Amino acid sequence: MKKTSCLCAFLLCIGLTTSHAQSLQKTKWKSLFAAPINDTATFTFKRDTADITNSKGMEFVYCIFHVSHDTLTIKDIGGQIACSDEVGLYTFTITGKVLKLMVITDPCDGRANSLNGREWVRTRK
Repeated sequence: MKKTSCLCAFLLCIGLTTSHAQSLQKTKWKSLFAAPINDTATFTFKRDTADITNSKGMEFVYCIFHVSHDTLTIKDIGGQIACSDEVGLYTFTITGKVLKLMVITDPCDGRANSLNGREWVRTRK
């Protein structure tokens, strides 16, 4: 009986840790963009929308996002450099305080080039 209880507890713990998806909701991340931008951008995820702003708070992009497991779908809906009607699909990982996006497919070259492989450091949870 004791062995069965320990085995059940162990399997439950494994199930909880492996089924827990990484959440981007209500998080904020920063990344330094080199020349010609030479500025720090902030990627702020809310409940189902997100924005990217510069260090002065000027909005570059406002978008809708959806997360499923380790996949992020992004559709811009406004901002200075928004991609109209184009949906980007990315995988993402969070390791410690670092968010990294990798493009699966994105017809918007500007967004794909800006986000693919970029590391963002968490500023708040």
